[in-house]
Amino acid sequence: SELAFGLENEGRLPEEIQRRVADTVEALHLQELQRRSIFSLSGGQKQLLAFGSVYAMGPEVFVLDEPTANLDQDAIARLHDQIACLKHQGRTVVIAEHRLYFLTDLIDRALYLRDGVLEHTFNREQFCGLTEQEREELGLRTLTPAACTLPAVAPAGTKEGLSVEGLTCAYRKEPAVFQGLSFSARPGEVVSITGPNGVGKTTLSRCLCGLIREQAGQIRLDGRHLNRKERQKAAFCVMQDVNHQLFSDSVWGECRMSTPDAPDSTVEEVLDSLHLLPFRERHPMSLSGGQKQRLAVATALLSEKPILIFDEPTSGLDYARMVEVSGVIRNLAQQGRIVLVVTHDREFMQRSCDRVLRL
Repeated sequence: SELAFGLENEGRLPEEIQRRVADTVEALHLQELQRRSIFSLSGGQKQLLAFGSVYAMGPEVFVLDEPTANLDQDAIARLHDQIACLKHQGRTVVIAEHRLYFLTDLIDRALYLRDGVLEHTFNREQFCGLTEQEREELGLRTLTPAACTLPAVAPAGTKEGLSVEGLTCAYRKEPAVFQGLSFSARPGEVVSITGPNGVGKTTLSRCLCGLIREQAGQIRLDGRHLNRKERQKAAFCVMQDVNHQLFSDSVWGECRMSTPDAPDSTVEEVLDSLHLLPFRERHPMSLSGGQKQRLAVATALLSEKPILIFDEPTSGLDYARMVEVSGVIRNLAQQGRIVLVVTHDREFMQRSCDRVLRL
């Protein structure tokens, strides 16, 4: 229905709509998403579906805003091939993006914006020829695919920290997303949770936070079993779509909801560390995507809960802000928190995490 929606609004004939939807499913390899409720899809699957709904309409100009924000490595490779196909068809493609490595063989020009001003225009050779120092000074992410060489997550059973033992979870009335999952995470450790889109990473984070009920297994903190309500008190999750957890009418008010009794100096220090202090009176919904992401991180910092879970914390972030969030997460671990990070971002993973759980 989503793929057909735009074509229906243009008043296309039913036969043409059916043909175009079928062609889109075939071209973009969306067979596994057919007949699924869009509300049961993961963030990355929704991203692919959104691209498909535009592709089906066949526009001359495609404008993509952070298209890889929630995509796994295979989906990014597919997106690369789809963009190459659009170029071959003679379409114009404009992409606003921070992850750059998958674009180096596709771009014809790179336009560099700072504070609303076009500062540089590069051709492909100039852009791909930037040195590491030049790239970092411009605040750009890596131009080459990052490798992840982290050791695997520790087995369950630890008496110190978080122990997940034989966990089985389902999303609403769907079949079990994963079964018998076991691992542990110690205080001072940053554990990355990664895997293909739709494999259950967000479901796992919601269960650990007590937002959904487990079907089997148990979750322990320092050897003590935590029921769902106890997990809600012990864990804080920064969601993949942070719009779902910003409620106040100001940045300052948002922080105060997390820590009503902390001194103003503490809130100021946290906001300043994330370059948000100048926006203290701004409405959260007026911030950019990256600023909203950092505000949600600030509320997690101020919550002082022992278990912190970040779901795709670098979506929409440039190199400098990614480094900042990496520093914040490492600092939280050094304070003795248990930190779990759901991410596909290998550059960030390698910089910030100690171990990896691959679902």
